[in-house]
Amino acid sequence: MDKFSIILPNEKKGTYKILTILISVINIVGFTYLSTRVAADSSVHTLSSIGGAIIFTPLISYFFYNKGRETNFFHIVFSFFLASIFWMLVGFYLIGFLLLVFSIMGYITMRKLKIDFCVDFISYPSLPRKKMEWNEVSNLILKDNILTIDFKNNKLIQHTINENENKGLDETAFNTFVQQQLNNITQS
Repeated sequence: MDKFSIILPNEKKGTYKILTILISVINIVGFTYLSTRVAADSSVHTLSSIGGAIIFTPLISYFFYNKGRETNFFHIVFSFFLASIFWMLVGFYLIGFLLLVFSIMGYITMRKLKIDFCVDFISYPSLPRKKMEWNEVSNLILKDNILTIDFKNNKLIQHTINENENKGLDETAFNTFVQQQLNNITQS
């Protein structure tokens, strides 16, 4: 096999989910407050009512319909994008901009963290994605669900991987592949 991929656990997901739900509630309260403070026949009232509904609907869906599904959570993050437009339309540009930035960061934070080990390089899921050459690596091993990458500059990266997310990964085949790549570098 000439390529292996390992999915790393995303430890920031839980914190981001709590923060997202909190910001959803704050937005609902903000849109509701704004809607009650302006005349019922004004465009600001209509826009803030729609903005509140845009945030409220996916939040309720997340809690009451298949709570554990990631797609429901992405609906909340997408609703932030739409709500940011409504905040800007009613004249709150800073709130809209901050909510837009938060929605973009949400997509970045919630992505799958996957390390690709190819014959030519290692692709690490940083932001932006980092390509590391095999000649930078001193040792690399996967043992007991712990991935250890030891670099020649004394930098060390360790990750505990989740077996459920890496079901098709054969530890022995992976370590054999890695040793072949490291041996090819020393022979060159």
